[in-house]
Amino acid sequence: MKRPKVKELRQAVATTRRYTYPHRPRTDYYAIARRAALLFVVILIISALLTALYDIGVQVPKSTHSSKISDLVLILGAYVAVILIGISIMISRRFALSKEYTSIPKGYIPIQSTDVPQPAFNLVSNEYDRAAVIAHISQPRHRTQQGWGRPGTPHENVHFRTSILATIPALESTLSSGPLSSYHSTHSRSSPLSPLTPLLKSGVLPPPIVAVAQAYEQILQRARYGVDEPTERDYDDMVRYVAVLMGMLERIGAVKK
Repeated sequence: MKRPKVKELRQAVATTRRYTYPHRPRTDYYAIARRAALLFVVILIISALLTALYDIGVQVPKSTHSSKISDLVLILGAYVAVILIGISIMISRRFALSKEYTSIPKGYIPIQSTDVPQPAFNLVSNEYDRAAVIAHISQPRHRTQQGWGRPGTPHENVHFRTSILATIPALESTLSSGPLSSYHSTHSRSSPLSPLTPLLKSGVLPPPIVAVAQAYEQILQRARYGVDEPTERDYDDMVRYVAVLMGMLERIGAVKK
């Protein structure tokens, strides 16, 4: 088998490197020709203006006095008009470019396959896809914080311990305005946690209400003194117990509707 020459190997490596990333920017011959033509036109215009100015300067001393004034007025007016038109064109182009720049989206600048070589375009596309997948996977899902409601559920942003303890003032205000207000204990350090405790001890509550009140008391004690955070089930049970208690107390006339 014939071994390749060193020169051929170097050419093959150079050809491979040309299409790998990072790569050398491609030469845009059309852009170079366009810039060269624009530069040639600008130089031609400046040369014509300077030649005209020189020719006018040569012809003015040879003219009469009356024609000198008119020629100077025409010359100055023409050059002032050219300068003003040029400045107006530059200002309008400046505003147009600023408007175009502000219309470019800042969050995402599209890169087409025609902007860069295909390997570089594939690399950029793969990196965008990988970043999008990582951002999607990194979003929290099916994760709960102990003592708080799960996102996407009716209990979202609900702190169970705070919500359970918040039922105490509501029950106190409700029971203080009815016939059972005489059993309502005063606020002191020795007063019970729940307003239902004096009613349970006095035995004035009907047996159906006693069972619900005791279940409510257990959840309330765990929420106030328990080490573990209340669960979603405890919160749902508490809501159900409070609704049942209020309904039964209104039915027997213990509280005002």
